[in-house]
Amino acid sequence: MNNIILPVLVLLVYLTPTIADAKNDSDLRANLINCSKITSDNARLHCFDKLISQRNKQTVAVVTSAAVSTKLPSPILDEQKIEQKRVDSFAQEHLKKTKEKQGPKSIVSTVTKLKKLIRGQWVIFLENGQKWQQKDTARLNLKVGNKVRLDKGAMGAVYLYKEGTHRSIKVKRLE
Repeated sequence: MNNIILPVLVLLVYLTPTIADAKNDSDLRANLINCSKITSDNARLHCFDKLISQRNKQTVAVVTSAAVSTKLPSPILDEQKIEQKRVDSFAQEHLKKTKEKQGPKSIVSTVTKLKKLIRGQWVIFLENGQKWQQKDTARLNLKVGNKVRLDKGAMGAVYLYKEGTHRSIKVKRLE
């Protein structure tokens, strides 16, 4: 017996606002048509605002009467909580990865070998065994033995600075 009462009660709670809304929707439609016929902009706006405020009061009254009449948990609130958790958990794995893989923000090394590509870009060999290639077309005078600093930039970019200058080139790591 108790197994039947609960679903019937829930069904009544959901159907009551929809039956009332059917009558309210036809009234609202007629009122909207009447408001749209008004030629004065301010008067028409006032008419629409009045309809919206009436509609909001009716909605609040129906929702509060339904909430007061039953002590059942609202499935709509549960769905909102589930949706909020889903939105909050979006791409959290990226946050964990970035916190774990911080590493140094810059390194300093000495150039051991340089190679200029056909388009004027550098391939730079460092004493720590790393190999870097220039990605942009900026000019930077480099020589073997120069000290360089590699800094991390935004969006995974890496910039190579020649020690003693403020000029930089964008580079990518080859080895």
